[in-house]
Amino acid sequence: MRPVPYPVSVPFGYVPGYPVNNGIHFGEDYPCPAGTPGTVRYSGLVVVARDDYPPPSVAALFNVQPGAWGLYLEVLRANGKRDGYAHLQSLLLLEGLEAVTGKTCYITGESGLTFGPHLHRHTIVN
Repeated sequence: MRPVPYPVSVPFGYVPGYPVNNGIHFGEDYPCPAGTPGTVRYSGLVVVARDDYPPPSVAALFNVQPGAWGLYLEVLRANGKRDGYAHLQSLLLLEGLEAVTGKTCYITGESGLTFGPHLHRHTIVN
């Protein structure tokens, strides 16, 4: 299930001409109007729900600037993988609550460092 009803515009991996990380995009971008309701791709426990994310210690791990993802939601799946949703306008869940696929969990926006309104989604394996 797509997190928003729009196709991926920037896929995971090497993207010729992508302006950061030497052309490597660590996630998927879905261009959509700010204010679009979004869901989680996989259900799980909300472990991060905050603005100005990531903090410097996490940003260094992903080679991004602190705060680059803006308003951010991260969900821990049952298999231990975590899915992050970035550049949001508002959150509808708090840390410790369950995020359910198909239910609206956030509203998309363009917070943090962006080139326009879109949803950025990535998976963290460790």
